Amino acid sequence: FNKKIFELRDAKIAIMKRISGMIDRIHEINKQLETHEDILVPSLSASEQPETRLEYNLTTLRKFLKVRKQERLEAEQERRRREKEANMSMNFMEDSKSARGNN
Repeated sequence: FNKKIFELRDAKIAIMKRISGMIDRIHEINKQLETHEDILVPSLSASEQPETRLEYNLTTLRKFLKVRKQERLEAEQERRRREKEANMSMNFMEDSKSARGNN
């Protein structure tokens, strides 16, 4: 089954290359005619390229690092918020004990 799927994908890639050549020729003709025409260029979807799912480049790495940095910042802010709440609770308890002791 997978072999057939990859064969079909490879056939699609070959057809896309031929179409790309035809599109280049259309662009040349349009240039000579001094006209412009938007032409849809076929492409493979991500689901048709599962072997590239784990590939990354500098852009993806930068996005990952940005997300990771944001996650760490949010985790640190949450830790500080909880620490502040715990300190406030401890202070309240100490104040309550002191107030009871003075009576």
